[in-house]
Amino acid sequence: MSNWRFPQNDGGEREGINSSYAAKFRSYRIPSLAREICQNSLDAKNKELDASIPVVLEFESFTISSKEIPQYEKYKEYLTECYEYWVEKGQPNEIAAFKESLDCINKKKIPFLRISDHNTTGVRRNNHSEWENLIRSTGSSNKEAGAGGSYGLGKNAPFACSILRTILYSTYTLEEEHLHQGVARFATFEDKEGNEYRSVGYYCEGKNAPVDGELVLDKNYKREENDYGTDIYIAGFSELSDDEDWAIKLLASVIDNFLFAIYKGELEIRAGGHILNKSTIGDFVDKYKDKLDCQDLYYNILTKQEPDVHHKKINFQGMGDVDIWIIENDPNCHHKIKMIRKNGMSIQEWDRFKNAPFAGICWISGEVINERLRELENPEHTDWMVDNLLDNKARREAKKLLDSLRKEIKAFVDEIFNTTNVSEMDVAGLGSILPDEDDDENTTINNGDEISSEEKVPDSTDTIDIMVDEDPHIAPLGNDDTRLDDDNTDIPAADNGDDAGDDNEQDEEDWSESSESDPESESEPSPEPEIPLFDDVDTEEKGDNTANHKILVNLSSLRSICLDPQNGKYRLLVVPSRDAADCEMEIYLSAETEIYPVEIISASIGDEILPVKNNIIGKMKFVQGEKKIIDAVLDTDIYCSIEVKAYEKA
Repeated sequence: MSNWRFPQNDGGEREGINSSYAAKFRSYRIPSLAREICQNSLDAKNKELDASIPVVLEFESFTISSKEIPQYEKYKEYLTECYEYWVEKGQPNEIAAFKESLDCINKKKIPFLRISDHNTTGVRRNNHSEWENLIRSTGSSNKEAGAGGSYGLGKNAPFACSILRTILYSTYTLEEEHLHQGVARFATFEDKEGNEYRSVGYYCEGKNAPVDGELVLDKNYKREENDYGTDIYIAGFSELSDDEDWAIKLLASVIDNFLFAIYKGELEIRAGGHILNKSTIGDFVDKYKDKLDCQDLYYNILTKQEPDVHHKKINFQGMGDVDIWIIENDPNCHHKIKMIRKNGMSIQEWDRFKNAPFAGICWISGEVINERLRELENPEHTDWMVDNLLDNKARREAKKLLDSLRKEIKAFVDEIFNTTNVSEMDVAGLGSILPDEDDDENTTINNGDEISSEEKVPDSTDTIDIMVDEDPHIAPLGNDDTRLDDDNTDIPAADNGDDAGDDNEQDEEDWSESSESDPESESEPSPEPEIPLFDDVDTEEKGDNTANHKILVNLSSLRSICLDPQNGKYRLLVVPSRDAADCEMEIYLSAETEIYPVEIISASIGDEILPVKNNIIGKMKFVQGEKKIIDAVLDTDIYCSIEVKAYEKA
């Protein structure tokens, strides 16, 4: 007869609530649940089906009365004894945890989450001991090459979402077998006779055998014939009490980890009335991008075609295929590569690439290299760590493998940004040496001669072919640590944004207007003046079509210094070509072929705080030839080349 059974401890180690691996997943329960469940179901895909048929996962919440839990009375008896045992021991963590469990079991309705996969093999009772590994093993795995899991710890993730610390499993296998069983992960406890029991118990036949037949707890669900797969029931589903929609949180986690698998049509998720698959993922990414970690950027990489995205397939050291996709002209580029294993699961992001802004995806589909990398994964499947290997020689070989893979990616990125020595481009800054429309009719050039207005260079630019000699010692603009001003004086970048360094102080004094300070004003500084915001003029209402008219102000010189890349602190050294009374400056980040506006957090000239709005710094007065030093904090955390456009309000 089936019943709940906890084996006696027989003098063994006592275990508290944090002894199980479920504790590893409590701080990020829903992301862990999504990651581990999707990985296990993808690993169990029924290979007899057409490759175009995806694995389908359902996540549906429901409630049942406590008495509908199999053998409810015996289950509650064990739970009560566990609570009383830890009250006697005076352990606050265990007391609080099991009081919450008892409060849940005593309610009229208990929340459950059903997780059902389809188009899989089910969990079989076979030579690979799939059922044994699921129910009774921890820290061991017997999955085939190319599978996601390697530690056998992911099965504990659902327990982190259970107030009752209890999961019930039901499966329908390819061998036409229906099985079900329950697992409760409590803590060591004693019964009224003083017999001590282990922390893990089972709903089973005999000592620990599975129960024949299908377990049906959700009245709105039952498996059809030939619908092979596994149902997981989380008892006392904790997330239903949260304010945030658990289904949206779960779907966002699935996209963060399995964007590639969904896009390729290998995985479909149904949760809380939402359907996430290859057809709907674009709309979901667009609607919930604020909940996703750069997945809109990675989705763009997958959906765009060349020349917007560069693609390369390589056979990596004879160990199988590796595909790399790179995008370079996206405003969200962050110098990172998303590393994805064969089953479509994201492992980590690789960074520290020093090229111009780009982002990419690397899909490792080769069988041999997948197996090598699986051996290096940490239990959370979020990193490759050579220290996971026990043998020194194996660790050295693993490090070489990772280094070689990184070099392959870097070589492709370098190839993209150095495809030719001849560039066709508009000469940057050419406008700064051309006269403005309101300059004097006669213009003096360097040798003192004068040219008439008829001989002036026309106010336009032609496209010029420039021969570029590649020099590996020259860093891209914006990535070096020093810049030269117009007087060929080195301006070193500071280590952080708080102090630009002693070497800068004399230069700043030369460029700034000096004035003698009042001793009284130094002891009692006056409050900062209120700064007017930008004029938001509705020209249609006022009938003035020239209210927002702006005239370009050319800059004779512009230098940018990155003071603190992580905090977005930059210093701009600007020399205007003419006087201008009421000026604004637009700030842009420069990519390979385009520029992108960047949000400005704050800006100042010395102690004067300047108004900012979006990518515009306002309310400045320019004097021809006079250098201005503008310190700005930009909404970016990487080294960037800066471009500036200056305008005078008409």
